Amino acid sequence: ISVEAGLAGFSHALFANEAYSRIDPADRARRHAAAAGALASMEAAEGRGTPGALPSERTAVWIAHQLALAGPHADEGLVADFAPRAAETAQRLGSWSDAARFWALAARVASARERPVRYLSAGRAAYMDLHAATCRQHLLEAISAARELDDLDTWGQALALLLRNDLVYEPGSIGQVTDVREAHRFLRRIGADRSQLGAQLLDILANLAFSEQRPDEGEELARRGLELLGEPDSGAPSIIRGSLTFTLGLHSLGRLDLDSAEAHYRAAQPDLEHAGDAFQPGWVPGRMGLLEVLRGEPVRATHWLEEASDFDRRAASWAEFSMVAALSVCLETTSGKFAEAERTAREARAAWLRSNFYITPGLLFPALAATRSLRGDLEGATSALESLEESGGRGAWRFALLVEWLCGATPQATDQGFRAPRPPRELSLLTLGSFAVHAELAALCGSRDMAREVRGPLEQAHALGVRMSAGWPSSIARLLCACCTLEGDLDAATGWLAAAESTARQLRSPVEECLTTLESASLCRARGETAAAVGFLERAVVDLDQLGMLPHRSLAVRRLSELHDEGAATRPSAVRRYLLFTDICASTQLNRELGNERWIEVVAEHNRLVRRRLRELDGVEVKQTGDGMFAWFSDPDMALRCAGSVIEDMERMNSSRPRPVHLRAGVSVGEPLPMDGDLYGLSVAAAARYCDAAGESEVVTELDVIDAAVDPPASRSIGRLELKGLGEGAQLVRIEVSPTSTGEAE
Repeated sequence: ISVEAGLAGFSHALFANEAYSRIDPADRARRHAAAAGALASMEAAEGRGTPGALPSERTAVWIAHQLALAGPHADEGLVADFAPRAAETAQRLGSWSDAARFWALAARVASARERPVRYLSAGRAAYMDLHAATCRQHLLEAISAARELDDLDTWGQALALLLRNDLVYEPGSIGQVTDVREAHRFLRRIGADRSQLGAQLLDILANLAFSEQRPDEGEELARRGLELLGEPDSGAPSIIRGSLTFTLGLHSLGRLDLDSAEAHYRAAQPDLEHAGDAFQPGWVPGRMGLLEVLRGEPVRATHWLEEASDFDRRAASWAEFSMVAALSVCLETTSGKFAEAERTAREARAAWLRSNFYITPGLLFPALAATRSLRGDLEGATSALESLEESGGRGAWRFALLVEWLCGATPQATDQGFRAPRPPRELSLLTLGSFAVHAELAALCGSRDMAREVRGPLEQAHALGVRMSAGWPSSIARLLCACCTLEGDLDAATGWLAAAESTARQLRSPVEECLTTLESASLCRARGETAAAVGFLERAVVDLDQLGMLPHRSLAVRRLSELHDEGAATRPSAVRRYLLFTDICASTQLNRELGNERWIEVVAEHNRLVRRRLRELDGVEVKQTGDGMFAWFSDPDMALRCAGSVIEDMERMNSSRPRPVHLRAGVSVGEPLPMDGDLYGLSVAAAARYCDAAGESEVVTELDVIDAAVDPPASRSIGRLELKGLGEGAQLVRIEVSPTSTGEAE
């Protein structure tokens, strides 16, 4: 290959790959076998001190690599000599995929006595590499070989790891009958001298019972495991005891018995901190974070989640990290930090895609849907729920129904004959979010029947110390206030309103404060206190507007209009905003050249790019303008960055287009007045005119915006321009955008 590449004067790696692929597979395998033999000779020479010899550790890895590629042509003697050494080297360096490959290679030529141990080592390495299918394949080989030898230690260890692999990385295989039967078969086979292995298997079976919502069975299995270990001073390994105690905490948390769960977690923590499994020390901080989220204690929750996140990153424990990051999305959403929630959600999703942890989707995607739908982003919220459904998560349709009602996307949103869906039958950690969603939906559509069905379970959750639902984050007390108001139990609603106000303060949540203000208005209206209801609604409109919570703001405006004569509702005071207009350059000419179908695709592509950047940078979409978009920001840096980023995104995509598409943008600052979901005022007109004045891939803004920004992009003054309808206005500057000038790397 080297000679041919040299003759062609072409050294690109693809040339070598192409030449390599054209060699006959059998011939290729023989060449790898020959290469392994040559390297082995060099390694032997190193032992004799021959000049030019290679270090043995590095050579062992190279030789094992060649032997693996040699397939059936590999020399069994060389495999037996070098594969275990290479596997140990790769394992020490953390190269788990290579370690798994070399251990499996070594198992092929191992003796009957060594084979199950080698396959077990290959399975462990694949587990650490997050490669569930390979892990399963090697562990089944280990179990089969160990069973034939009646090697109970290897059999039990391989079976325990297989079940944990199913639980953590292969949710589609959770509770497979074959695996569970094999576990019970092993438990019947072992005697008292194998109590540690038995306890380990019972622990994992108890975890499987938790994932399948069988708490009574799971607790019984965990307690049987502790009984097998005996008293703490019996010499049993503390790691297994800690894991079993942790599992009891899981089942307590599953029943929402928060105090019992905390007691079990704290008891398990000292043992798990010394665990041999690199992932286990992060278990308790992550679950304590979840527990404090449910208690509505954001400061304590953040402390635990940061501790868990730091550990999980260092240990590359992506399953745990994905869950911890999903919980952070819940906290950021209820805190009104929508852009931060988007960024954290990307990290959580990336970690989940690497690990496929079955718990993460039910926390992450509902929280992301909440983040987006609270700001009226129906498209983004729907995308998040589609991901939940694709992941096998339960109840995606419940969240979808709430999103559609919230964003007014379906006829159901105005259909008085709406038939309410039924909530789950029993309250648990996994169904809490469904009850909360039903209560939110009841409050939106005014369904007394739905409120009556969920009130009892939500009161039960509150009595257990639950103050906030995870996944779609909602204050339990606020939901109970809404349910009691709908049922006409106004005394109870008053009590729950006070509790909701306390929870909102405890959560430090501007989102919950706004929603609680809306509930205050509803309660006042139910009492016939119209003036007080109007006051709460006017306050809610202003606060919701500042947060960009457009659906709830529209709801508040509608309720105001119901309490006033047409047009008599008090308009909210103006708020300082940074206004962004984007525009597709030469749109009419481009439409003519591309045709209507391709033009619509370009507009959709523009909208997708802008909306993605709005989510990332805390922008709020106001409306589409046909060939552009109008949005606003509270922060000048975010507005300028968004303007530059969407232009850059489109320019980057031009490399793959036969006809390039260019954008331009304008950014102004002012205090426009909101009305009927739109913004009005001279600052709106100014932003549109600035956009018109910009050239291809340019942003035009005023000097006041640049001065207000903390980290403004480079710009040059263009003076005061005569703008249509505005005359000679503010001092303007021009920002030129290139594909590498702004924005984050994808």
